[in-house]
Amino acid sequence: MPPKKTAVSTARTSDIGYVPFADVIADPQLMQPLWNDLSLPQQVALKAFYGLPLLGRAEEQAWAILQGSCRVDALGYPIEVTPIPYTPKEYDVFVGILGRRSGKSSHITAFATLYEVLFGGHMAHVMPGQDVVVPYIAQDLATAKANMIAIA
Repeated sequence: MPPKKTAVSTARTSDIGYVPFADVIADPQLMQPLWNDLSLPQQVALKAFYGLPLLGRAEEQAWAILQGSCRVDALGYPIEVTPIPYTPKEYDVFVGILGRRSGKSSHITAFATLYEVLFGGHMAHVMPGQDVVVPYIAQDLATAKANMIAIA
């Protein structure tokens, strides 16, 4: 069966406007393949940021762990999770205390940046022919270069 054509898949990026996050991560012609490459905790962090419901026990446990509602072993791995309520709510700011190599820049931020640039509706505010610059800031040049590989 050929892939389903969507209005978004046949339009230029500048013509798209806003596409809901839930639609973008569900469409195999949009960002679903990249979404599937994210770990469950990375997906849960983004779903929570964009106000999507969590689906199933695994996502609810990941939410609880991200909120620190768990007991961990000597190495920091969760050994017991205490469920906590989750109410979908879209946020303007994402703050995460996440460990080294957790995918903060290379996965979570890169995915959110791509979504916002391509489907967040911001291109409607750009005049035809105008260059678009998206600042992506890091603590030093080496880190910035490494992070840009994830986005490119």
